[in-house]
Amino acid sequence: MRIRPRKGTLLLVFFAALFFSVSFLCQTALAQSLAKARKGPPPPPPPPAADQELVIPYWTTETGWSSELQLRNNVVGQDLTVTPALRLPDGTETPLTPVTIKPQEVKSVDVAAAISAAGAPQLVATYGSAVLRYHSPSLKALYASVMIRAMGHAIAFHVDGNAEYEPESVGSREGIWWLPRHNQRLPCPDQPR
Repeated sequence: MRIRPRKGTLLLVFFAALFFSVSFLCQTALAQSLAKARKGPPPPPPPPAADQELVIPYWTTETGWSSELQLRNNVVGQDLTVTPALRLPDGTETPLTPVTIKPQEVKSVDVAAAISAAGAPQLVATYGSAVLRYHSPSLKALYASVMIRAMGHAIAFHVDGNAEYEPESVGSREGIWWLPRHNQRLPCPDQPR
């Protein structure tokens, strides 16, 4: 024997389902509109692009040494063109060929090869500092360092580039160094003195 539901019961179930569906949709729409209303103001526009400079304090092409600039574009979605210039100890500056770096890309520049391409024989077998110039809204758009290696030896130095700071008007820098004489014997840490 089958029990048939009354028409009134079916109608009641239908209206209950309709009521709960409509109230759910209204709550969802209300939650979305509140979430949109809670958002703060839009972010300010990025600052305008300006000329930027990073300084690498040391590079060398002296005999037995090689230097390699490593440049990374930190900007998302925009190429960065960097113009390196090498400075000698006397302050003479020689620009090298500009390097275009894709977004999030790292490019290496062999300093000796760049000197040769620039036709700057005065920079061969010497040393100095470097300045990297580029146009960007932020100084941090470029990460730069130099790797200095002793050819044929397991010696390498990593030197980061930094912004050029204004010179200090007061103060001093001090250091201590020691150079043993050729006839001086160094104490062994395992032997008593």
